[in-house]
Amino acid sequence: MTKTLVTFFTIILLSAYTLYSQSYHFQNYSLEEGLSQSQVWNMLQDSRGSLWIGTNGGGLVRFNGNKFEIFRKKDGLPSEQIGYLFEDGYQRLWLQTFDQELVIYNGIDFESLRINGKKILKRSDLFNDPEGNTWFLGMIDGEKKISIYKHSFDSLINVSNQYEEFIEAHFSGFFMTESGLLYITTKNGIYELNNDILSKSIFNDLNTSENGFFQPVYEDTKGNLWVMRQSNKKTKSELFTYNEGIFTPIEFPVPIDPRNDYQFKFTEDSEGGFWIMNNRDKELYHWKQDPDELSFETWSNINGFPDVFVRDILEDNEGNVWLATDGD
Repeated sequence: MTKTLVTFFTIILLSAYTLYSQSYHFQNYSLEEGLSQSQVWNMLQDSRGSLWIGTNGGGLVRFNGNKFEIFRKKDGLPSEQIGYLFEDGYQRLWLQTFDQELVIYNGIDFESLRINGKKILKRSDLFNDPEGNTWFLGMIDGEKKISIYKHSFDSLINVSNQYEEFIEAHFSGFFMTESGLLYITTKNGIYELNNDILSKSIFNDLNTSENGFFQPVYEDTKGNLWVMRQSNKKTKSELFTYNEGIFTPIEFPVPIDPRNDYQFKFTEDSEGGFWIMNNRDKELYHWKQDPDELSFETWSNINGFPDVFVRDILEDNEGNVWLATDGD
């Protein structure tokens, strides 16, 4: 099957068999093809195979491979500026508006997530645990306190109130592994929450003024935990994989600061490689780490890649890569 590199221009396609011949075929999807707005901020392919697109003012868009279906305020959206998309364990679509409001779409209606009539504002990425619950950091609109929330099918629980360590905590990091282990970073250190049991993380023993600050941030398809270290002596962060007490530096082929999510976008593909967009230099990289097939490829305006700012990268179920761009 031929794979394609797709960018939203708002969308560009590049056939996979040409990836190695350095000959490119780009296909664009933009206003002319039916996209509602040229600024695309986020994408998600749901478990049913539909591609969802969040735009800056053009509402929510669903693409079935042939046509765009557009949802706007008249369809129940509270806002037509969509900055984040997520699917929960019950196949419902979550979206975040530009003012951080969380909205759930069940396939029929859009419903804002609220407590006592007040909106819940998103303050972290969302994660599903193995039981289908959705976890995130959130804040009640009009208040300043950030809390840990767990959302099941029809209930929202403030988990922070269940643990004395979190009642007055100030959260700065939030990450869950595929197994449901939750890493929570606060001013008082890093905690691990696993099957409702809270404990101090082993990473606290590493965090010193000499070593710097270690914080779990990602889990790759091989099950390796990625840990970011911010040193007091360096302005740039470093990434390591962590496995059974061993830290292995991740050496990107090009200089990348993992803290700078605005300049650098990356996603892991189904084969364990990484697509990286360098918005600073307007270059796209494909980095394969397989010991039997190490490779690093670059696309720029020199070999036909357009001069665009990429907001999001997605690999679909067929191995095609989609790039959401900030207009033309």
